[in-house]
Amino acid sequence: MPRYALAQINTTVGDLDGNAAKILSSMKEAAKHEPDLVIFPELTIAGYPPEDLLLKPGFFSACGNVMEELIPQVEGLALIGYPLVTSEGQRYNAAALVRDGVLEAVYHKCLLPNYAVLDEKRYFT
Repeated sequence: MPRYALAQINTTVGDLDGNAAKILSSMKEAAKHEPDLVIFPELTIAGYPPEDLLLKPGFFSACGNVMEELIPQVEGLALIGYPLVTSEGQRYNAAALVRDGVLEAVYHKCLLPNYAVLDEKRYFT
């Protein structure tokens, strides 16, 4: 039976490097319990909710740069949420599946909430 670790870390909105450090620290802590997969919250790199930071020029690419630096440091299997911009300029609320320093897959959230305080259609494709 697979073993999952849910890493409910306290991210800070906009602290990309600090959030990446929390991911690595949580991965080391979780490794003690030998999980098959460590699952992080959506938009972990950016912090939640990033709201209008997502409208600032360069924020998506800064998050992508932090992910590029983080991926080779991941030991084990992790699902990490982050904002992603494609080469075509499409912006997604994404989740990266990373195994032992290699990006294996990326999922784009497709059912975007758009009610009450949730306004994801404003920010994401």
